[in-house]
Amino acid sequence: MASTTMVTTPKSSSQNTLDNQKIDDLLKTALGGKKLNQLSAQELNELLDKVDFLGAIGLDTGGKKIPKKSSSTSTRTSTLTSTSASTLTSSSTSTVSLPDLVGSFGTINLPTTVDFGATGSAQVIVTNQGQALASGPSTVNLYISTDGEIDSNDALLTSVSTNLNLSAGQSVTLNLTYNNNTSVIAPGAYFLIAQVDGNNQIAEQLETNNVTSKLVSGRNTNAVIDWNATALNAVQAEG
Repeated sequence: MASTTMVTTPKSSSQNTLDNQKIDDLLKTALGGKKLNQLSAQELNELLDKVDFLGAIGLDTGGKKIPKKSSSTSTRTSTLTSTSASTLTSSSTSTVSLPDLVGSFGTINLPTTVDFGATGSAQVIVTNQGQALASGPSTVNLYISTDGEIDSNDALLTSVSTNLNLSAGQSVTLNLTYNNNTSVIAPGAYFLIAQVDGNNQIAEQLETNNVTSKLVSGRNTNAVIDWNATALNAVQAEG
């Protein structure tokens, strides 16, 4: 069986010349006397939209124009959203370091007698166990008590004002001299109470740990007297 092969040959040079002539004539008509290099980019785009060059050389495009790549410059629009600083809410929590003053007793010299007004002395040690400097005027109170808590049944023996300047962990020892007040206790054993920063003049981390107490036994007493005094003081404290 004989096969037939279709061979496509390029257009002849004479056909190309004719096509070129048709395009030239079409351009001259569309330009209206202007030169091609005198046209702006917009005018060139309009010319390409208006003139059917493929139809001029006998090609059928079905009435459709060949899409062109846009030569216009794409402009990006960025939208910036501004948020007012006044509407921002900070979630961070600021922690302020404060001092924390506590007291303890050092050496105690009780009066030599149980007489009202007899002189005694006590060392009160003020310690800053907080994280910040404790600085400023402060008051230390010394009470005589039937128990270890400050109440209306106790008597204030003395009060000392001082200017503290304690860094974290530092201590200072204050020497307090007082006159005995036995009207609120029975002779024998009783409590001395020290209250540091008694007027809350220095802001602290904790204001409820400023009181310390110590059970003491009066001079020239014995275990029986101490026991009786403790019992009587307990009854008196109960009211």
